[in-house]
Amino acid sequence: MEYATEAATAAMMNSSAIAVVVLTTLLPLIILLIVAIINGIFCKKLAAHKGYTGYFWTGFFFGWLGLFYVHGLPDLNLRKDLRAVMKRMVSNDDRITRLEDQQFTRQY
Repeated sequence: MEYATEAATAAMMNSSAIAVVVLTTLLPLIILLIVAIINGIFCKKLAAHKGYTGYFWTGFFFGWLGLFYVHGLPDLNLRKDLRAVMKRMVSNDDRITRLEDQQFTRQY
């Protein structure tokens, strides 16, 4: 009878030791995976804000270095907006020039 309780106790200790080993080895890997996923999401959102697609895997594999890389990419949306503003400015400048020419020819 004592042998059965000792065997049960040993089995419980063995299973708890296995659980501790599993937790101590898997917990850092799980935390690392969660941090990598969060970095990937940040990189993907920042790249989308700048007009790019993708870049999740850059943040996932390279972490903060990938985030710095995506942060350094040129902003495509800003470039597109600046081109539109420049086109409007040029077209307005052409209209002003034509109006000035018309007024100048009327005066003389």
